[in-house]
Amino acid sequence: METSLIASIIPPAVAVALSPMPIAALLLLLLSNKARSNSISFLFGWIIGLGMLIGISILYLDQASAAIGG
Repeated sequence: METSLIASIIPPAVAVALSPMPIAALLLLLLSNKARSNSISFLFGWIIGLGMLIGISILYLDQASAAIGG
């Protein structure tokens, strides 16, 4: 059951991760004066943010499945 739940969550998660807003922000960063340092900072922030979101989601799903009795 958990595998099918995770499999159903992956496509929307990929769509959100590849949404046009961060891509537009990255293009603006690349055209700025300090493109390299700004882009690296943006990339690390994006990765850390996605990692935290994934971690919180996993914790929430574990607690929800434990409450159901799974």
